[in-house]
Amino acid sequence: MKQLWYLILTSGLACLGCEKQAEETQAGEPQAKSAKEAPAKPDHAAQILNRAIEAHGGAEKLKAILACTMQVEGESPLGSFSATSTVAGGHQRMDTKLETGNEFTFTRGPTHCWAKKGPVIISMGEHEKKTHQATAALIEAMFLWPVKEKGMSTKASKAKVDDRECDQLEIQWPDLDAVGSLVFDPQSHLLIQAGVKVQIQAGQTQEIKMVLSEHQEFCGVKMASKQASWLNGQPMQLLIIKTASCAPVEQKLFEKPGQVADQTIRERPTTLVTIACTTMKGPYTGLETTLRELVQELADNQVPPIGRPLMIYKQGPPRVKQSKKWVTQVCFPVNLKTPKKPQKKGKLTIRALRPGPALAAYGVGEYAKKAPELAALLLKEAQKRKLKPKGPMIHLTYMNPQATPADQLVSELLLPVK
Repeated sequence: MKQLWYLILTSGLACLGCEKQAEETQAGEPQAKSAKEAPAKPDHAAQILNRAIEAHGGAEKLKAILACTMQVEGESPLGSFSATSTVAGGHQRMDTKLETGNEFTFTRGPTHCWAKKGPVIISMGEHEKKTHQATAALIEAMFLWPVKEKGMSTKASKAKVDDRECDQLEIQWPDLDAVGSLVFDPQSHLLIQAGVKVQIQAGQTQEIKMVLSEHQEFCGVKMASKQASWLNGQPMQLLIIKTASCAPVEQKLFEKPGQVADQTIRERPTTLVTIACTTMKGPYTGLETTLRELVQELADNQVPPIGRPLMIYKQGPPRVKQSKKWVTQVCFPVNLKTPKKPQKKGKLTIRALRPGPALAAYGVGEYAKKAPELAALLLKEAQKRKLKPKGPMIHLTYMNPQATPADQLVSELLLPVK
């Protein structure tokens, strides 16, 4: 099951760019093909790197920008967003606010990766973590000076970009099962493309590509103010750097905070989301089968999910006692225009989750067991706060139960209220 919400966040930020980059588009991925050349001279990789370091402002200025904070704007399948991106010591953090009002934080580095949405800390499975660690290593290499300072294993080659033959540095990270590439313009020697391919398990890889353009000078360094990213050939996001500042960054900024406490309750507004759903009748033991069928239906209709699944309890506990009478809509957020009325697409129902006030309860533990417990808690709390329910409860899941221990799963149950 693809977890595109995480993947949208994998590209990070490029701080380096090129003067003569060909115009790129969001519709297709960059066409960079390795050219078959005679073996390069032993010092060719060092020559390419030294030229690039000088072209981007020199070693001292590149060292200074290894800790920087950028204000960015962008587009992704989740919509338009603004963000603050902080980079230091091989770590990256991005605090994002979507146009819809949703906010989340994403952090990755050599030893840990995590995301935060509201009070929920979202851990990652090993495959996701490996992809993000490889991406973090690539972004560090894109600052160029770490490649030289750390003596990273590099190999010189050539890459074809449009009609130009460009210099390329290939970088090996054996501990991550990853291979990266940095492609430089042949005239300006500025970085115009970057990518990494990581083997997440036998026979399965993830590949991230970036096109860097429209450089400007930030902190005395030529930086690509525009970056388009792809994951496995699919557009991920477009980032535009608005401002950048160079100053020391406290490492505690990247430290993982504590998880939300079980049975935490708070009031929060919901935001507009387009969802694709199917209906499940009966007990929640059928959820796994329903999810598999829903994922297949999404694939058959070419509707990619952009987040974790959610359940809408049309009829369920504690109000409906008999499990055979339970009715649940099982849904995924999708990157489609929000319809005014529910629409059919194959066996899918495409509809909107409308914004409004809600009472939220958070649970830590197995999803199926937590849902009835949180539902009873919400109804009791709503009565205590004199809030009138409006519509069915919505169960948001944040982690993949196949990659996360049951006692670490976190879910959120929403009760829309008037």
